[in-house]
Amino acid sequence: MPDIDEKGVVSAPIPISLTGGSLTDLGKVIGSLNNRVKVKRLPFSKSTSEYDTGWDLPDNAVVLDVFIKVVTNASSSTIDVGLDSSESGGDADGFLDGVSCASAGFVQATQTSTSSGGQTLGALLSGTEIKSADTTAIYFKPKKFHFASSVAAKSVTYTTSNHTIAGYIYILFFDASETDYIS
Repeated sequence: MPDIDEKGVVSAPIPISLTGGSLTDLGKVIGSLNNRVKVKRLPFSKSTSEYDTGWDLPDNAVVLDVFIKVVTNASSSTIDVGLDSSESGGDADGFLDGVSCASAGFVQATQTSTSSGGQTLGALLSGTEIKSADTTAIYFKPKKFHFASSVAAKSVTYTTSNHTIAGYIYILFFDASETDYIS
């Protein structure tokens, strides 16, 4: 029997179908994730050379997305976010490449045709550009994830344009170090 609270709201397990057709409730699924999807917030400010944030990706992290929140904005300002280029497999703009800091607020990278310019999603997360046979249409494979274990580089860095800007970098990642997944 479902639970009914003092306001008359019904709460009951929500069945979902899993691989193999077995059913479980949403609470068990969420519990099994055990807070493994995480968000790391790192501050940024003006730095015209690659700056190490002091935070390293966990070895078993799967980076799902990276975005910024601009607090102090400046016209024509940009930021790159990636992994320390002096480390093996590092790419200083591998997550975000020239993302605008011209307006305050949350900013997400874009994925556009590399030939048309304007792409700000870095190579570590960007899907592959695919052109049709007659090259009139351009498609992308879906955005990819970055597996921290795929390269030695783990140090998250950023580089800004020569403007006084500040804000936060948000890294959304899945911690794949746990082994008690639903099977």
